[in-house]
Amino acid sequence: MKRISTIYNLVLDILKEDIEARNNDNYLYFNVCKRIAVDNGLDLTNVTVPEFFLHIASKQYPSYETVSRTRRKAQEQYPFLVADDIIENFRKEQEKAFREFARG
Repeated sequence: MKRISTIYNLVLDILKEDIEARNNDNYLYFNVCKRIAVDNGLDLTNVTVPEFFLHIASKQYPSYETVSRTRRKAQEQYPFLVADDIIENFRKEQEKAFREFARG
């Protein structure tokens, strides 16, 4: 639980500092991983893709889904951190489409 709380706080800080992170989960995920790398004395821009994925597997970096879920939770708790209207509407449409797909 402590790890999720730490990731949540990191996501929250990034959302507060960077508007682009509110609109783009890939950008947010990269910045979360970049900060974790810096805290571990690494430069993420010099890590190969295979190395990066192996670090995810070893739990050094959070999963993409964890970051996405913590972003949703932060935006739910702090509405001023939500994405632009266009992005927010797109996300809602995608969620609706996925629910319909999941129901069969």
